[in-house]
Amino acid sequence: MKIIHGWMLFLGLLILGGCVVTPEPINPEKTAQRVMNDIDQMFREQIPVSGEISLYEAMARAVKYNIDHRLKMLSQVVKNRELDLSKYDLLPRLAASAGYKHRDNENASNSFSVSRGVESLETSTSQDKELWTAQAQVVWNVLDFGVSYLRQQQHADKVLIAEEQRRKVVQNIVQEVRQAYWRVVAAQAIEQNLHTAIRDIENSLNTARRMKADGLQRPIETLEFRRDLLKTYRGLLKKTDELALAKADLARLMNLPPGTYYRVMSMPKNESPFAFNIQQLASLQLAALRYRPELREMDYNARIVEKEGTIAKLELLPGLSFTLGGYYDDNSFLLNQSWAEAGIQVSYDLVKLATIPDVNALQDSRNKLVNLQRRALSSAILAQMELAVRSYLIAKKDYELSLAATDIENQRYRQYRAQGDTGMAARLELTQAKADMLLASLDQHFQYAQMQTQFGLVVNSLGIDPLPQVVASHNLPALTSSMKRYFQEQLPKQLQEVLAEAKTMKVASR
Repeated sequence: MKIIHGWMLFLGLLILGGCVVTPEPINPEKTAQRVMNDIDQMFREQIPVSGEISLYEAMARAVKYNIDHRLKMLSQVVKNRELDLSKYDLLPRLAASAGYKHRDNENASNSFSVSRGVESLETSTSQDKELWTAQAQVVWNVLDFGVSYLRQQQHADKVLIAEEQRRKVVQNIVQEVRQAYWRVVAAQAIEQNLHTAIRDIENSLNTARRMKADGLQRPIETLEFRRDLLKTYRGLLKKTDELALAKADLARLMNLPPGTYYRVMSMPKNESPFAFNIQQLASLQLAALRYRPELREMDYNARIVEKEGTIAKLELLPGLSFTLGGYYDDNSFLLNQSWAEAGIQVSYDLVKLATIPDVNALQDSRNKLVNLQRRALSSAILAQMELAVRSYLIAKKDYELSLAATDIENQRYRQYRAQGDTGMAARLELTQAKADMLLASLDQHFQYAQMQTQFGLVVNSLGIDPLPQVVASHNLPALTSSMKRYFQEQLPKQLQEVLAEAKTMKVASR
């Protein structure tokens, strides 16, 4: 017996030793495979870039291929699946089971007479050594049904919240594309002349240094000229760097594979047919409070919190359950080996009575918190809308001034060229004038990009969708056409309708 116990102990220790888990780092081969798989999945099934990309194609590519948008779409699918799954919680619990039992001796027992103090029966059994049993049971709990119904409504609200979050992602993506796109347009418009101008400035700076060293010009004049030229040079480089970063940002938004070369289309400068003014501010603020996805999300959260309070109160009620089942037992000693059974049961946890005041207080605090969060968000949205409108008007004025400044620099450059002076100093002044003209032109393009960005920020702050309600197809050409038609034709009309609705709301509130 001791030998058997020893072997059993040895086998037990061996099994336990085999169950010990040791840390196992991911090997480099799996990491490399994961990297390649991720890259393949990130850029799979994308239509390659061919030709110049228009603003609307850039928006369509961003909406279709951007990973953040795809993430929100998948999140929405998950919420819908959870809603579908929650429907089964409304059904009664249906359980079926079957079993087999065997014992090596009889399940026998004796009986003892309490009144007489003697054994009343000989040893007996009422159960076979082998038993087969089966049962099917339906249990329906009224309280669980009510709670499950409210939970399903909460899941439905979470689906709507996921849709509002997706809307916000699309709005932000389209706004970021607009901002990056027009900066890339500005960079492309002057990139050829820019490289020439920078090279001329560098040559002029070297020439000015030699003139100073040779005493061909007064030192103060040379220093002033070099100072002005360096200011222009730095301004050109700074603007160029800002605009160059926009191209990388636009590629990121469109989810282009790394290293993809592309050019954008020079759009006509009338792509914002609707002009906002300060008189529309109050109407725009009211409309933003109505359309912003974040506030709609707060509304759905408020409904979820309200239903959570109802659930908490339901759980304070007694539990009522109905049971109906069919049973089978092949025990030969039973008179009836199969039978049906029905029952009803009421249960209640008396401790819950003491929690009623706390449950009500908690729900009241939750409601106050949700309402305060919504008001805080509304206040921020009002300020954001005012900032967006005023920034748009400032950007519009800056663009108009940049047009005048560009015209002045063009005339100044033409005047220097018309003089026909071929002296060293005159050539340096001509280089300075040309650089100033190019910087003014670059600033003009930059200010137009800023105006477009601020226009998009007003629309983004308003919260209206940058996508039409109905899209004929989600392939890239069809989505591009839908984007173009929406921004050129439907958006101005929609903005007019939104402002008209806001005016109606103001009149009704009075």
